[in-house]
Amino acid sequence: MRQYGNVTTRTANTPRGMRPRRHNLPMNLYRTEDKTSGKVYYAYRDPRTGKRHGLGSDKEQAIADTMALNSAIYASIATTRL
Repeated sequence: MRQYGNVTTRTANTPRGMRPRRHNLPMNLYRTEDKTSGKVYYAYRDPRTGKRHGLGSDKEQAIADTMALNSAIYASIATTRL
């Protein structure tokens, strides 16, 4: 195990010199940086289909949308499995 700031990683899962980059995002929300402009975009991955949907560049709005989508989707999955 290696300690990077407040993140502990196992060396078996990550290549040497790399550390995970979650940026404190909720489940199914992903951050992408445009290499030419340096602008950051957020995308939501639908857990049912695996498709990604763009949410724009506003982090707070992307997190709010993701939390709402996650709660609705996981609630519907839980009721259909009963």
